[in-house]
Amino acid sequence: MNVRLENMASIATFDPMSWRVIRCGLYLVFLLFCEVLLAEEKALDASAESNVEILWRGCQLCHSTIEMQRGPMIEGLPQWYLHQQLEKFSTGIRGKLSENKSEWLMGSAIKQFGDSEDWPRLAAYIANLPALEPLRTVRGNHEKGKALYAMCASCHGPMAKGNQVLGAPPLNVQEDWYLREQLMKYRSSMRGYHPQDLGGATMRAVASSLTNEQIKNIVFYLSSLQKPPKGRVPSKGQSHSRD
Repeated sequence: MNVRLENMASIATFDPMSWRVIRCGLYLVFLLFCEVLLAEEKALDASAESNVEILWRGCQLCHSTIEMQRGPMIEGLPQWYLHQQLEKFSTGIRGKLSENKSEWLMGSAIKQFGDSEDWPRLAAYIANLPALEPLRTVRGNHEKGKALYAMCASCHGPMAKGNQVLGAPPLNVQEDWYLREQLMKYRSSMRGYHPQDLGGATMRAVASSLTNEQIKNIVFYLSSLQKPPKGRVPSKGQSHSRD
């Protein structure tokens, strides 16, 4: 009984400063724990960024201006479009037709460059790169091309800036030789052949009736819409003239 009374007396006379010290100690422990978590998160972010840079260097084996035979420049294309195309290549919607050699190479190569978890970050990284000023290699008739482009403008926009809602990419940042090549591939069903490629099927239908001359005129007109935006830098090296 006396022991119990002594314990109660000691509690009653406990110094409030001790509680403050304990609370301060717990608060400091909490702050230290938060700092550890933030440091780990920053380390993960840095690791992810480093991984994306490594992936981009791999992409540049083809998507650069160093080689004469190369893929298109893709810097500055919107993230949604880049991600969409990576998904199409990975699922076989694009890149499975061996006759279309450039797409078939891309379909084979994508297996070597990370997995689908990396692609949103990779697409964002490429989209944030300054677009390169393309070298013009296709010649045509500007006025005829403008008239023909009217049917394209309903999806790609009057200034060819694209429309994400319609799944139409911008055409004013892509190289003329590549645009010409893709229209010809749509026309011959070397692109847009997969039943799940709805946008590709639309493009195939549009391109099916175009002549070589009309394709050149459309692409030549699109070149006039390629006004270098802020941050665009001149490309180095040469690309093939496809005339």
